[in-house]
Amino acid sequence: MKRSHWVTMIILGVTALVTVRVSAEGPLDVLQRTYGPYLDKNDTLAMPMKLRALVTDEYGLWRGGKDLFFNWCRTHCREWLADTDATMTLHGDQHLGNIGTYLVDQRRGELAFGMVDFDDSHRMPFMFELLQGVVTVRLTAREAQIPLSNEEVRALVGRMLEDYRAAARSDRTATDLLRNDPIVAKLLTGSPKRDFAQELKRYVTRDGKLVERVVTKRGMVKEILRPAGQLAEPMARGIAQALSHSPDMAKRFTYADEQSIRAGILDVAQRTRIGSAGSQGLTKYFVLMFRPLVGVDSNVVLYVKQEIPSPAERTGIIGKDPRDPGQRCAEDMDELCRPRPVFNSWCRIGDQSYWVTIREPWTNELDPEDIKNVKELEAAARIWAVASGATHQHPRQSAAIDRRVNAKLAGQLVQLSDDYLRQLESDLKALRADQRVTEMVRAAERKIGETRLAPGQ
Repeated sequence: MKRSHWVTMIILGVTALVTVRVSAEGPLDVLQRTYGPYLDKNDTLAMPMKLRALVTDEYGLWRGGKDLFFNWCRTHCREWLADTDATMTLHGDQHLGNIGTYLVDQRRGELAFGMVDFDDSHRMPFMFELLQGVVTVRLTAREAQIPLSNEEVRALVGRMLEDYRAAARSDRTATDLLRNDPIVAKLLTGSPKRDFAQELKRYVTRDGKLVERVVTKRGMVKEILRPAGQLAEPMARGIAQALSHSPDMAKRFTYADEQSIRAGILDVAQRTRIGSAGSQGLTKYFVLMFRPLVGVDSNVVLYVKQEIPSPAERTGIIGKDPRDPGQRCAEDMDELCRPRPVFNSWCRIGDQSYWVTIREPWTNELDPEDIKNVKELEAAARIWAVASGATHQHPRQSAAIDRRVNAKLAGQLVQLSDDYLRQLESDLKALRADQRVTEMVRAAERKIGETRLAPGQ
């Protein structure tokens, strides 16, 4: 046999082995391969808390298991992947909890409405954004036990496509397009009576330190804050970097350099939010600072959140973004949000990348648990479609959208969402049946229980 034939057989054999290995992977194996490498190996809460969030229900797995979604898309959405002319910057993590208000004026608490939380932004054909939206709406209906016939699903998808396309064609912001919607109007009103001082009551003890835990009125632990005061100096360097990366953010701060920032840091704590799913397990910090904002006579908590490559990158469905992950997150947020958010920057601390913003009391997001009937579901679907379409308001992009939003795409979205909802159900069963997952979830529950019983606030 010729040498070239042997080489071909070897390549085919290796490819077959790789294909068998990937296809034989369970959902935990995929997550450990794609998400696990970015977790702090010294943080015993990291992967257990992530898995605890994922096995809660199908919506929790959808919010936090996008690695599984993009891994599935590799073999089920090849036609879209080949359509590179449809590529544009995408939000990347389409669920209702990532639609809401964001701050545009810190003195008055002025808000805008649109997509929020750009941890998973990336560049891909826009159809993947639409598929996530359709899965989200259908899953919301399933969780709320709202029955939808096949005909109703097709009609709902058709309206979502039209609303998305109309918003992409428009020159009005998502805030302006949705201002009269009752749900959005309520979110835009915010909590006018709240201010930074009231927000601090939730997170700061009487002696001026960050609390060890935040408890709801029902006695449930909402957040765990672990002391990290030893990181004050690296945090000061990181915050100084963040201000240098965003002149707009820098002009709103009373501190201008690393030395003054360090002097203004009162406390640092590592944050674990119990209800988080998408970024659960990654490193996050609260930094309590002494009156850092121009015109705000109050101490403020800064939020420093680890950023990693998007799930689309981690699964290899697209190439690696050359930007630092925190930079990608901040720049894509600036690109896709009109008006831009006022506190949005990034930095590196050690060998990790972070997004930097502030903790404020006014913003809020859509809550799928508020949806109880078909009318409310249709309203949420429209809000999603308009908010998402408004992120793609560019003549070239809207032209690409116009050429592809048709009956064929609607049919693909219905079929692919059918297929992925079945896959999601299968993945949840597999995770719950995996003994490794069970043991880690128990470890997370024990830690939460210990925190609930600990002395303190």
